Amino acid sequence: MLHRRLLSGGGFAAFLVRLTSVAICMICSGQSQPAQHFGAAGANSGNTSRADIAQDTNNGTTTGSQNVGDTSGDKWMATSFTASFTYTAHKIVLRLSKTGSPTGTITAYIYSDSANVPGSVLTGGTSGTINASSLGASEADADLTGLTSSITSGTKYWIVMQASQTADAVNYINWHYDTLSSDSNGRLKNSSNGTSWGNKSNTHSGKFTNWGI
Repeated sequence: MLHRRLLSGGGFAAFLVRLTSVAICMICSGQSQPAQHFGAAGANSGNTSRADIAQDTNNGTTTGSQNVGDTSGDKWMATSFTASFTYTAHKIVLRLSKTGSPTGTITAYIYSDSANVPGSVLTGGTSGTINASSLGASEADADLTGLTSSITSGTKYWIVMQASQTADAVNYINWHYDTLSSDSNGRLKNSSNGTSWGNKSNTHSGKFTNWGI
């Protein structure tokens, strides 16, 4: 019965016209898909039509925050990761907030690893800056762009953030973290100058997303 209705009285031609119109509308109204988003272990959590990937620890529940810029020894803070992919990093997103009214700027870096501490800044591993005053009192993503670092799968690196302000125990930045299993090599490192590092925590991992192409 359906076939006879389509073929009679020009029904089939009308059906083809309508089907073509629907297909054209679907193409015209289509929106770009979100960038492919991978967890730290490389699990794909979404479809994509772009080349972007994310080395991501910025998921799950925040369990606390590390002060940055409150003392001279904590003006630099670093958290490690092992690359799940080979890519060129172009943006680091840190999970930050502020206490009081911090001043100065924030810069993000990607460092090589040197015997389980940050080694040296990668070529193209320095971001542009953002103002610490632009942060909110509640944790949120802070985008630091302008990197062009080559990241190699299976290699350990460090995400480093620097607070440029003079140490201030009342006004400072908070880098939010997850609590993970203990690592005797240290998961979070601190420094007063970005070259000599101490072990801040064996269990805290600063939250970040490392975007690349």
